[in-house]
Amino acid sequence: MHLRPLMALCCVALGFAASACSSPGPTADSSEPVAATAQAMDGGDAGAPTGTACGNGAECQSGHCVEDVCCESACTAECFACNAAATGQPDGACAPVAKGTVDDGCTQELPSTCGQTGTCDGAGACELHPAGTQCGTNAPQCAGTIALESHACDGAGACLATPMQDCAPQTCNQGRCETTCVSPTDCVGDTYCDTEAGECRPRLSDGKPCAGNQQCDSGNCADGVCCDRACTGVCEACVKASTGLATGRCGSVKKGTDPDDECEEEDECGLTGSCDGQGSCQLREKDSPCGDGANCDADTRVAFSCDGFGACRSAEGSCAPFACAAGECRTSCDTDKDCAADRICNAPTGKCLVSLGRCTDDVTFLSNSGEVKRCEPFKCGELGCLTTCSTNSQCAGGARCDADGQCVTTGGGAPKSTPGDDGGCSVGAPGRPVTDYWSVLLAAAVMGAARKRR
Repeated sequence: MHLRPLMALCCVALGFAASACSSPGPTADSSEPVAATAQAMDGGDAGAPTGTACGNGAECQSGHCVEDVCCESACTAECFACNAAATGQPDGACAPVAKGTVDDGCTQELPSTCGQTGTCDGAGACELHPAGTQCGTNAPQCAGTIALESHACDGAGACLATPMQDCAPQTCNQGRCETTCVSPTDCVGDTYCDTEAGECRPRLSDGKPCAGNQQCDSGNCADGVCCDRACTGVCEACVKASTGLATGRCGSVKKGTDPDDECEEEDECGLTGSCDGQGSCQLREKDSPCGDGANCDADTRVAFSCDGFGACRSAEGSCAPFACAAGECRTSCDTDKDCAADRICNAPTGKCLVSLGRCTDDVTFLSNSGEVKRCEPFKCGELGCLTTCSTNSQCAGGARCDADGQCVTTGGGAPKSTPGDDGGCSVGAPGRPVTDYWSVLLAAAVMGAARKRR
């Protein structure tokens, strides 16, 4: 005869709560329900609620003390527990333990069997070796990117044969196809590893945006685009905005620009701080002023300018027939000071002419060679003895300028009148010097003959 049902009936008949009289279910300690019933029959209280700390089932309303707390049930199945630390649920609730928790009810078996791992799966059962785990007797192998036929667990405890598989664009590793990539070596063929997505993607053509060399067909990522070459030289770029060439084609940066700040600016004839359009940093252009600029040394202009190769050089140049003033050669004259030392100014034309000598008085010309010439009946002019006249003022002594442009003392024709002149003559152009000795003698003879006629 079974005592447990009879005791339950007596318990209820005596007016105790049904929970105190109900059977606690299967338990390793059959004395607990008897003790609880006895306590109830003796007039004890109903016991502690679920989740309360306990020492044995008699202290709990449920009659179950599991892992030192009053539990809602006996909670004896594998991978179940009744405390919050193991399940993450409130104390007293019988729930599955966390995945990976070791449980004495789970057997630890070899991976090749596809059986249990010795831990719980988080769902209230013993965990099995995962799908893809090598099993059986044939070790998985790779042939390049081909995963050869092998055996693997199906995740449900069975060991199944896996067919041969081409893993491209990803790699084969120990007989298995990789499913993600983390580095360039994880991808094969014309692909690269997109590390953010963990996927192998087709490589990019020139001109396409890129973040690394491995993404490009050319193997070169420059200025944020795939480029036809490395394009790492000074003043080189691979985008149209910098070179004027098609994006993706490496070329020299445009002259006068420096988009990457590669060129420093230097003083004198050094770098300008921009590119030269030929793939180098630009130097100051040839003949750019440098140093002291320009100054004068007598009639010589001394100028300092860049040679186009980074150096400041000096260059001398004669300003003749003009003078040098304030570092510049004059180009016309108003006075003799505007001309070189051996020149005189012809003010009407603004030209500096060669001086053959100088006048020592109104009728005497001293040549540069030391020869003394008398100019009568003409006067001495800037370039020597005059040979024609246009006014009486160009004639010496009492001579007058006749209609033929000759200075005569008496006769010789009527003098030529010009506005503002004192009755002189005006023929020809003044200023032609006497350079022929016989011309002087002929003039003297003419004067002598004129005197005899008087």
